[in-house]
Amino acid sequence: MLGWWVRLHREAIVSALCAQRARWVGCVGGVWIALATVLAFGKLLPQVGVSATAWLMILTSLGFGFVLSAEREFPLPLMRPLRWLSDASYPVYLFHLFFLTVAAQEIRMASRVFEPEKLFALWLCGMVGPIVVVSMGRKLLGPRSRILLGA
Repeated sequence: MLGWWVRLHREAIVSALCAQRARWVGCVGGVWIALATVLAFGKLLPQVGVSATAWLMILTSLGFGFVLSAEREFPLPLMRPLRWLSDASYPVYLFHLFFLTVAAQEIRMASRVFEPEKLFALWLCGMVGPIVVVSMGRKLLGPRSRILLGA
């Protein structure tokens, strides 16, 4: 819903961001560093606090990327993969859990400890697996892949 709201008010948001880009980058970057510090001492927090902080870091990272790219028009070579990923987002969402479940059995996360390398490995499995399935499905099934895979 936040993405829809941002798209509806994109011009006003971009002009406000561009007017004071350095301040926004510092603000969002400062929040991200504060959240990373909280996660570094995650042993002191309850599990809910660690999870909430991790989600806030993800949202802050997205905000940081939005601030940095606010007024730029991306070149066509970059838009192609983004368009492909956007078209494949539904099957990636649907299929990611199959890969994530298998990976989570092999890559065990310690309770109440922030392990970024393991978290990244799990994220990578959850993204790469479905992307490979969608890519192969599109090649093998052609136009029917939209019906059979959702992509």
